[in-house]
Amino acid sequence: MLHALIKTGADVGYFLTSNKYEIDFHARLPSGELWLVQVSLDISDETTLAREIRPFANLSPAEAGARKLLISLYSSSSVGVPDEVEHISASEWLLSFETVLAAR
Repeated sequence: MLHALIKTGADVGYFLTSNKYEIDFHARLPSGELWLVQVSLDISDETTLAREIRPFANLSPAEAGARKLLISLYSSSSVGVPDEVEHISASEWLLSFETVLAAR
């Protein structure tokens, strides 16, 4: 994921919300658009899903307008993922990154 973001020319870093929740990637694209990306192996467990989406609910106004992405390897279901968070499978992300990037 990191290499794909860097390939876009994005300025990529790690991010903590004001409540100290971790977001895996804070990516500022060359266009100025902000992406906040969480990556998880499997979100089929409710506890894991809650942990992965919790940071998106604790954003400051400066980050609230960012594109919020949840990328997972093993769960293709988006059940329980809030509407404002885009859930994308890792295979879709990696195999069609140009399409994902164009959809922004």
